[in-house]
Amino acid sequence: DHLSNREEFRLTWLRVLLSILAITAVVWGAFATTEAIIQPLSYFDEFPFYLAQSAAAWLLGLLAWRGAALRYPTAYDVVSPVVEPTADTTPLGHPTGPKAPSSEGPKGPDWPALGAQYVAALRLHEWWRDPQLTLDKLAQQLATNSSYLSKALNQGVGQGFNECVNRLRVEAVAADIRAGKTLDLVQIGFDNGFNSKASFQRAFVLYMQQTPSAYREAVRRGEQADGSTIA
Repeated sequence: DHLSNREEFRLTWLRVLLSILAITAVVWGAFATTEAIIQPLSYFDEFPFYLAQSAAAWLLGLLAWRGAALRYPTAYDVVSPVVEPTADTTPLGHPTGPKAPSSEGPKGPDWPALGAQYVAALRLHEWWRDPQLTLDKLAQQLATNSSYLSKALNQGVGQGFNECVNRLRVEAVAADIRAGKTLDLVQIGFDNGFNSKASFQRAFVLYMQQTPSAYREAVRRGEQADGSTIA
C-alpha cells in the first residue's frame, strides 16, 4: 500500500509454483493409485509424468530468470518515522515557501482539508510521474510523514496512496490519448509514471473500465469527444 508500482511486485511466480505443485500431486496420486490397484507401471508408462515435471522445472526457471533483478522493497524502504508535523512546518516541499495554513480543528486534524491540500500539490508538481514514488518519498516532498499522509488520503480523500497516484497517472494517459498522441500506448504509460506494462494495463482497466487500446479507438470514433476523465 506504500508503493505506487505495486503491480510489479505481485507474486506471480508463487501462484505458478503452487499450481504446479497441486497438479503434480494429483497426477502423481493417479499414477500411484493405478500402480497399487490395477497394475505395475513401467518407466515408459510413467514417461509423460517425467516429461511434465521437466516442463514445470523449465517454466519455474524461466520465471526465476525474468525476476532475478527485481528487488522487493522492505518496510525500511517505504515507511518513515511517525513524527507529526509541527505548526511551523514548511508545506508541500518548498523549503523557503510560506508557512502551512493550520489544518487543526477542535477535534484534531482536518483530514479532508489536508488530503485536498496534499493531492493539489501532487497534481501541481506532477510527482506522480516518478515511477519509483512511494508513500514515504511523497511525504518527504510534502514536509510531512507517511502516517499523516496516509490518514489524510484515506480519511480525507477516500483513496489509498496507490489508488490516488495511479488515478492521476491514468487520467494523464487518457488526456494524452484525447490530445492525439500517436506514441505506442505502453510508452505513453511509461511517460506518465508507470514502469511496467502489466501495472499500466491493470490500472487503466480498473479506473477507465476499458483497455487503453479500446479507449484510443473510442476517442478516434468521437465517443470521448467531451473530454471526460475518471469518475
